[in-house]
Amino acid sequence: MIKTRHTRMIGETVFQHLWFCIRISFMMIASSIFLMLHGFSGCLIPMPKRLSIKSVKNYLGRDSKGVDQKYKSFKVSIDKKTGQFLYTPRNLKEWEDNKC
Repeated sequence: MIKTRHTRMIGETVFQHLWFCIRISFMMIASSIFLMLHGFSGCLIPMPKRLSIKSVKNYLGRDSKGVDQKYKSFKVSIDKKTGQFLYTPRNLKEWEDNKC
């Protein structure tokens, strides 16, 4: 089972996270294409309900519900030199026990 720091934080393997990203990407690409066709056609081409902006927003919200809860176990700060987000486990012992 391959894991990185990011995938450990969200409780997924690299392949589970890859599959999640592929699904989201294809849905957003399809939605973007239909949205452009809808706009260029003067609204003659109707938007499929499944690819509407509202549906994509709901889909993204549904898939990310568990992620917010997982991030609550980390303290977030910003590195002043690099501007990168730093995620520090709130319970270091638990973090060490779950490391791969």
